[in-house]
Amino acid sequence: MNPRTRHALEFTLDNLVWFMLVFVLVVFSISIPNYFQLGIFANIIEASSVLGVMSIGLALVIITGHMDLSVESVAALSAMAVGILFCSAGIGLGVQLHPEWLM
Repeated sequence: MNPRTRHALEFTLDNLVWFMLVFVLVVFSISIPNYFQLGIFANIIEASSVLGVMSIGLALVIITGHMDLSVESVAALSAMAVGILFCSAGIGLGVQLHPEWLM
């Protein structure tokens, strides 16, 4: 393999994630009208921020050589606790839900 082809292949493989991101954005912008709006990207960033913070913390734990699998269980437990608190306190839209299987 000549050096020019090798360099092009390395560049493509190093930046494959960005190429896929551009591809997905082009496909969605063609298939969904009004896709390029600031609100859509703000919602995506807001929805993924909690997962990003958890991923950074777990990556730091794994990089230091420790193995911690309790992050997922703590996330599930906290989501369930918040759901129970919302149901019992009536927080949210002002409608209090009573799922009997949670109580």
